[in-house]
Amino acid sequence: MKPINWLNCCVLLMTFCLNGLPISAKAEADILMYSVGPHNGNLGGRAGADARCASQQPGRYTQAHALLSVDETDEIRDMPANYKIPSDEPIVGIDGDLIANHWNELLTGSLRTALSTAVAGMNGAGWWSGSTAAGALNSENCSGWTTNADVQYGRVGLGSEASSWWIDFDLVLPSCQISSGLFTLSVYG
Repeated sequence: MKPINWLNCCVLLMTFCLNGLPISAKAEADILMYSVGPHNGNLGGRAGADARCASQQPGRYTQAHALLSVDETDEIRDMPANYKIPSDEPIVGIDGDLIANHWNELLTGSLRTALSTAVAGMNGAGWWSGSTAAGALNSENCSGWTTNADVQYGRVGLGSEASSWWIDFDLVLPSCQISSGLFTLSVYG
């Protein structure tokens, strides 16, 4: 019997993963978060914000929803029920960085990875959330994301933070005419 050449085995493992798929065939995450900003506060409400998200949705993802609290019936914390987002699946950035292990962890005030690290196109600046740290509606939401008036305001999160400031940066309240980031959640399908 010929002895095993371990160098050849290592090369073979570098070419194929354990399931026989090429390593370059990256596994698709069930919930993907990505950036489609920046935009001023007039996103066109939920429909307009979701349309912006869908226009940049990666292939094989079936739905795209802006990570926004819009009104009392459409808050970030309600997205699993409202949009059939799995609440028990990991949420990852576009390059596979783990943001949260599941929906509840996303809203507990501490992320695994800051959005500016995990989400391509995010540079650490603010992003529109319209939310409290728990994902509930904040009264500063550019009139349900339908205005860019300089006398109205929108709540932002801070992309460089993994603390509760990731979703509710309460030290700054930008005017709706300012451009901020917009995050999207897409579900693999």
